[in-house]
Amino acid sequence: MRYVRDTSTLGRGLTRTCRLRSLVRALLGGLVLSCGGEHPTAPSDDAPFAVSAGSEHTCALAANGSARCWGRNTFGQLGDGTTTTTALPVRVEGDRSYQSVSAGVNHTCAVALDGAAYCWGEGAAGQLGTGTREGSSVPVAVTGGIAFQDVRASTEGTCGVSRDGRLYCWGTSNGGQLGTGSGDDALAPVALQSNEWISVSVGRQHACALTASGTALCWGVNSHGALGDGTTRSGDVPVRVADPLQARAVAAGGGRSCTLTVSDRLRCWGSNDRGQLGLGVTGDRLLPVAVADSLSFVSLALGGEHGCGITAGGVAYCWGLNFLGQLGDGSLDDADSPVSVAGEAQFVEISAGAAHTCGLSVDGAIWCWGFGRFGQLGDGEMQDRVTPVRVMLAP
Repeated sequence: MRYVRDTSTLGRGLTRTCRLRSLVRALLGGLVLSCGGEHPTAPSDDAPFAVSAGSEHTCALAANGSARCWGRNTFGQLGDGTTTTTALPVRVEGDRSYQSVSAGVNHTCAVALDGAAYCWGEGAAGQLGTGTREGSSVPVAVTGGIAFQDVRASTEGTCGVSRDGRLYCWGTSNGGQLGTGSGDDALAPVALQSNEWISVSVGRQHACALTASGTALCWGVNSHGALGDGTTRSGDVPVRVADPLQARAVAAGGGRSCTLTVSDRLRCWGSNDRGQLGLGVTGDRLLPVAVADSLSFVSLALGGEHGCGITAGGVAYCWGLNFLGQLGDGSLDDADSPVSVAGEAQFVEISAGAAHTCGLSVDGAIWCWGFGRFGQLGDGEMQDRVTPVRVMLAP
C-alpha cells in the first residue's frame, strides 16, 4: 500500500532504482515489470521481483508474473478463492501474469501484462471497479477495457494510470479522494482532469499523482495539510502542490504526502504529530519541507503513520510511529527522523503498510517486519517482529 515506484518524470530512461530492480530481475532470470514507460518482457521463473504491503495483508509478484498473497483474508483479499487467513503465501487464483500489484486495506488490485486491471476482496464501496458493490475472493476484471500501466489500492478506493497517460479512480469519495469533483461513489473507473500523468499514489483519504513535467498534484481530505497547497481546505479535484522543485516520485500516506525530487531529496508535508514526516520535530506542515538532507533516497513508501526509503546503496530507513516495530530498527520507539532498518539486507524495493513494512532485497528475498498478528509478515507465524524476517516463499 502506498508504494511509489521510482519512475522517471523527465524522459531520461530508467532511474537508478528501476535500473537496480531490472538488474536484479535479470540476475534472477527475467525482466517483467515495465519501468519508465517500457513494456514488460517475457516472464521466466518464480523469483520475487515486487512486493506490496497492505493494511493487514501483503502480496508479491514473481518474475513469471504469478501473484502470491498472505495475511488477513476476511474479505478474500488474498485472491485464492477462500476467506482463510494465512501466515504463509498462497497463490492468487488464475493463470494470469501480472506486471504490478497493490495491496490495499481489504482489497487488492493488479495489472496484467496486457494492461487489463483485476481486483479482488471487499467491494462494498465499488473499489473493485466492476460496476457493482459485490466483493470477490478471486480476481475480477475492472470494467471499461482500459489498458493500465499501474493501479494503486487504498482504503475503499483505487486509482490507476493508463498507458496513454490518463488517470482514473473508483470507489468511495466521501472525502473527495477520487478527485472527480463529485462526492458520489464510483463503481467503475472515472477519468480525472486531463493531464499527462505518469504515476499515482493513494493514501487513507487523499491521493497524489505526478505529471510528466515533474509536478505533483493532490486531492481529498486536507485537515492536516496533506494536499501541500498551504491550506487545510479539502478538495475534490487535483490541486498543485506548492513546491517549485521538480519531483520524480510522489507518495500519499495517512494524512501526509512526500515527493522525491530529481536530485534524490525527500520533501514531505501534512500530519506530523508522531514524527511521521521525518523532520526531527513534530507539528503539522502545510507546505513541503526538506527531510534528512544528509540522505539521498532512490525509493519511497508511506504507510499508515510511518514512512520508509531506500538509499542508492540499498540501505533502508524508516521513521514515524513504531509501536508495533514497523520501523524495523529493533525497538518500539517512535522516530521523528530516519533510522536504519536492522540487518544486512540490501534493498531494491520497499513497501509500507498500515503498521508493517516489507522490502525486496538484492538477492531476491522478501523481508517483512512490524505488525504480524494476522500473518502479514509471511514467516509462518502470527506475531509482531521488530526486525526483518524472511518471507517463506515456495515455488
